[in-house]
Amino acid sequence: MPVYLLTFHAHGSWMPDRMQGFVQRNQGILKTSKQMAQNYQNKQHAPHINFDATIQQSLINITLNASQLQQLRPHGIATDTSHIHVLISWRNTRPVKAIRISLKQSLNRLLNRQHKKRIWFSRGGSQKRVETQSHYQYLITQYLPKHTGITWFE
Repeated sequence: MPVYLLTFHAHGSWMPDRMQGFVQRNQGILKTSKQMAQNYQNKQHAPHINFDATIQQSLINITLNASQLQQLRPHGIATDTSHIHVLISWRNTRPVKAIRISLKQSLNRLLNRQHKKRIWFSRGGSQKRVETQSHYQYLITQYLPKHTGITWFE
């Protein structure tokens, strides 16, 4: 049974002017760049999204409902103003990319119904396989709980 940590970032979050740096597709973490941030903002088609407490709770509720319908087992969910992490597993042979896409579509569709229709997430998202029990324990006991938003654990 594969276990993955899926991450979905809010649209317009993690811009290149962040003090901690930013992630660029296929480039990894890069140093802060005010010029690149300005370029990103000039190209942005929709407003920046922040996940407030209401949206964070919706993200958790939608993930739990979608997991049941899609035969997924959520182990932990952590939110922040800029992203959501979902620690999840499943028993069938579906590839992680299909799981990530399906879950993201559910989040988008239901957020649009429950709140204002908008672009909620940045393109893509990350998926990291949890290979060991110690990695799983670290995620459950340390990494996910340290997030500043609403959390949920099975």
